[in-house]
Amino acid sequence: MRTSSSPLHEKTRTEANRKMVGDEVAQLLQASNRKGYQTLTVVLHAIENLLLEHDWVAIKGFGSFKRRTKKGRPYRHPVTKDLVWVPDKKTIWFKPSSRLIKAV
Repeated sequence: MRTSSSPLHEKTRTEANRKMVGDEVAQLLQASNRKGYQTLTVVLHAIENLLLEHDWVAIKGFGSFKRRTKKGRPYRHPVTKDLVWVPDKKTIWFKPSSRLIKAV
């Protein structure tokens, strides 16, 4: 296996997890990390509950969440060549606001 120390081959993507977001919320609220995590959890549950009741949730300046259903389709199994029907699948789609896109 070939390895390279070139920066092009290094992982350049950075990620933030739920704890890091909770810590950021705590810092913005000037509260404890626990309070920030609890606040984040409440907001995420509120978005989840609203999506269960409504098809669309918009947060001005951030983006919108939309409940979608991907239509079922026929699929041919690559090994057995059998035709299999893939059923409808419910998904959540997120569209960032133009303000968020510009900020990033």
